[in-house]
Amino acid sequence: MAILAIATLGVACHSASERSAPIQGAAFLVPADSVVRLRVAPGDEWVTQTAILRNISDTPIGLISIRLVGSTEAPSPSPIQIVSTEMAPLARHPDITHDWTPGGVFSTYPPTILLPGSRRCNIQRLRPVAGMIMAPGAESRIAVRMRPFGQGSSPTLATT
Repeated sequence: MAILAIATLGVACHSASERSAPIQGAAFLVPADSVVRLRVAPGDEWVTQTAILRNISDTPIGLISIRLVGSTEAPSPSPIQIVSTEMAPLARHPDITHDWTPGGVFSTYPPTILLPGSRRCNIQRLRPVAGMIMAPGAESRIAVRMRPFGQGSSPTLATT
């Protein structure tokens, strides 16, 4: 079994418009720290959707990348392979669309859930990080797809 912990810390960004970039740290609402701990078997794949990014500026923001950084407190090498990091846009009308899922941990890719009282599954829409434009007020989760390949504890991963 591998143990995985993911912590979310913050983001870096740039402006997607011709206007000057928002002041660093002023474009996104800083997500609350969150930690997910999983016991998973080697070969299993999991997708976590933990941090929510919200563009609080009045300027569209273009994402360049999201970097996952390991903690120095955990043993190394890490038994976790990061398969992909994508954006999971939040639905503007969650009551009428089926292209979103709540935050959490999923064993399906893309994340899929049958919500209580629903007749059809919600399947999370995923977008590449690079080039994603977030309009003012838009929200998106960071979706990290991972696979353990050995035993041990994974380092804590932070998004920057």
